[in-house]
Amino acid sequence: MYLHIKIQTLKLMFIFIAFTVSGIIRAQYISAEIKSLFSISDKKEIEEAEKLRAYGDELFNEAREIENKYKINFNNKQDYREEKIHSLNAKTLDALKKATRKKIRASNQYGNANVIMIAVLNKNIDKHTETLSDSELNIILDLSETSTNLLKKARKLRGKSMSISNELLVYPYLIEADSIENLALNKLKDAYAIIMKPDVLSEAKRNYISEIKNLNTNVNVYYRIQIAASAIELSVRQLKKIYPDLSIISSEYENGWYKYSIRKNFISYSQAVEYKEFLNVEGAFIVAYVNGKKVPVAEAIKYEKN
Repeated sequence: MYLHIKIQTLKLMFIFIAFTVSGIIRAQYISAEIKSLFSISDKKEIEEAEKLRAYGDELFNEAREIENKYKINFNNKQDYREEKIHSLNAKTLDALKKATRKKIRASNQYGNANVIMIAVLNKNIDKHTETLSDSELNIILDLSETSTNLLKKARKLRGKSMSISNELLVYPYLIEADSIENLALNKLKDAYAIIMKPDVLSEAKRNYISEIKNLNTNVNVYYRIQIAASAIELSVRQLKKIYPDLSIISSEYENGWYKYSIRKNFISYSQAVEYKEFLNVEGAFIVAYVNGKKVPVAEAIKYEKN
């Protein structure tokens, strides 16, 4: 049984390691496998975009150093509330403003890189779909359209932020824009997972199908495995102590918490249990969703069995 789980897991990990980049690492890079499909000029564009993201990481890390020096803990939108800002003394407030200006510059680098990457990925999708079925093509087109709509939403947020002069009011918009753009990139990476593996029912395809349609109940039921949660964003080093393979981990910010999960949706509770046992991560637990809304696991199982 363990060997069977291990073999299946390795197959899944191959797909995700090769074709996705975890959201927990700030830089979003494009895998060599995907780049191999591009022309020389498109590869150069991606490389330039990755340089922008790398520079953004440098700026962001510099901002974190300033915040750490003054023991400032401003990591998400909720931290930038007026009452929390007003509670700072003058010296700490000046440091926060300096750090936030660097974060804004970093976010601008990310934004410019994201536009380039998404444009190149979308541009090349149609060139490599000849061997796919109609259903696979429909999934890819939907993922591409979703990515484009997410990017538009993020650009609106960035545009709105430009009309604000106070950096402490600007950055909360950019936090949200960064998150949405990363999601837009991941949608396209899921599309390329299907393109690169036309002979296998890829996890991207399987997840998509399970989320949009349940033939028995017309209710979307799926499970995820959460391995960590923190009020402060965890560093790469901290995450590696929890689980060393960061390429299959995703992160999201929800209700004041950074939550880290395995980047896979399970269509049955039994599948989620088997995978959790294989991971062997202390404190990991299963969360359930019905129609995109988090619900108690017991409730999801009822829908699953109907």
